[in-house]
Amino acid sequence: MKKLLILSLIAFILVGCSNTDLSKSSQTTTTDNKSSNGELNIEDVEGYWECKSDEDGILLKLGWKNDIDLYYIDGSREKNSYSVTDSSIDSIGIEMKTDNGISNITIKSDDNGDTIALKRNEKTHYFIRIPKDKFYIKLDEEYGGK
Repeated sequence: MKKLLILSLIAFILVGCSNTDLSKSSQTTTTDNKSSNGELNIEDVEGYWECKSDEDGILLKLGWKNDIDLYYIDGSREKNSYSVTDSSIDSIGIEMKTDNGISNITIKSDDNGDTIALKRNEKTHYFIRIPKDKFYIKLDEEYGGK
């Protein structure tokens, strides 16, 4: 009886360990599949952005709660919400909602989200990613406050 109990305990431990390995390998496979699906996702471009061109003078916050904030050189701010409509290997289609209605935006990136081009109303703005703490410093120093 003791031998049977010990054998069943060993079998239980071995099965438990192999299940843990299987779940780890399935998580790895899921992650690999997600990154190899070839789509640029909204998570890839969420964050804080500075316009490359000085003449445009725009800071962009593409947020984690479906919000897009645009800060202009004159200190004004445009607060919008969005929903993703399309995604491909180098672009994301977005439907942006403002108080004035809905407009379509395309975000493109050819370097996995380190720089983006945001096309809206037939005008394209080019942005580089900046750290969150630098974003607020830029608002204070260059844009006259938050």
